[in-house]
Amino acid sequence: MQRVKLTSLIVLLVLAISTLPAFGADSINLTEEKAIELALENNSQIESLRREVKIAQKQVEIARASFYPQLDLGAGYTRLGEAPFDFQTQQELSQNRFTTSLDLELPLYTGGQRSIGYQQAEKGVLTAQKELEEQKKELAYQVSEQYYSLLEAEEMVQVSKKSLERIEDYVQTAEVNYEVGIFTRTNLLQAQTQKLQAEQGLLRARNGAELAELALKNTLKLPRETEVELVKELDWEEKDYQFDKVKEIAFNNRLDLELLELNREVVELNLERKKGEAHPNLFLSGNYEAQDDSFTVDGDWRVSLGLSYNLYDGGERRAELAQIEEELDILDLRADDLKDLIELEVEEALLKISETREGIKLMELSLEKAEENLKESEANYQEGLITTNDLLEAEATYQEVQSDYLSAIYDYNLAVAKLYQVKGIGR
Repeated sequence: MQRVKLTSLIVLLVLAISTLPAFGADSINLTEEKAIELALENNSQIESLRREVKIAQKQVEIARASFYPQLDLGAGYTRLGEAPFDFQTQQELSQNRFTTSLDLELPLYTGGQRSIGYQQAEKGVLTAQKELEEQKKELAYQVSEQYYSLLEAEEMVQVSKKSLERIEDYVQTAEVNYEVGIFTRTNLLQAQTQKLQAEQGLLRARNGAELAELALKNTLKLPRETEVELVKELDWEEKDYQFDKVKEIAFNNRLDLELLELNREVVELNLERKKGEAHPNLFLSGNYEAQDDSFTVDGDWRVSLGLSYNLYDGGERRAELAQIEEELDILDLRADDLKDLIELEVEEALLKISETREGIKLMELSLEKAEENLKESEANYQEGLITTNDLLEAEATYQEVQSDYLSAIYDYNLAVAKLYQVKGIGR
């Protein structure tokens, strides 16, 4: 009997544990920084650019190998159809032929071609790294935008939910006042209709929050079933920014400006390389070869010193040099245009921050007045001094101002995130 009771207790315990909700893998708390970190870890384009950096690093190793000699070992075997006859010795020779060779080649002077190639490979690594960092910052801004969008959507759900709760109270008040003859049936129907609209509004807000959450999960490569809990609340912090200081930071940190400068350095190296082709190439080569009817390393060797020099190419090199000079001039023009664009972006970002900051302050005043108006209307409604339509107008105004206030905070945070992107630095 005791064994049966013990078995039953174990079964109940297992069932109870199996019905507990799962935590850890199916839920995650996210700060803005954590969201950006996850995106950088899981983004396929970021991973692709990381591999581009590794490829560029291998190009450096390949360029470095050109400074070392090339050594090739060769061996061969030939079987003759008929054995050759040596008339001097009056003997038949072997049908087998074995050859062994060792070849060495070392460029001694190439007009700087190897050195320039190595420098270009190093510039390639820097370029790949800068492109990776640029994509990281683009992704960070996208995540910030989606993070604050979800914060705003969740706040909108709470606004709609509280509005529905208030309207439900209005319906109850309307029903009581209708029963005692203070309100007409029209007043009651208006309240009930507004309740249905508020329910629809709450449904739309929840759908909006769900879509915003799915967008963020997609960027972070999180499973759809993962429960996301945002740690941060939708708020704002007033900051002061100086145009000249922000512009200086942008000029020192913008990766697109650095990439343009790296591109110019690569083109300059191309120019040096093309000029170096006018110099002679000097190389050292050596060969050791052994051949016999059996495998042997007893053979002959020779060493050669070679020189090659292009005397005339029909003006090809001169035209190519002129072409590269034009490319450098174009890059200079692009750099000037990019600096002008950066100044404009800084100005736009600062104006947007100023605009949204003032918008928040105006919304705070409007929100305070709308809240006072709603409370006064609710009190008058309880006493039957105003109609349902009057109260619902006050409610709609309050909800609209709340929504505008949340949107203003969202716009401000997004403007700040954009400013960091314009400056070329992380949050």
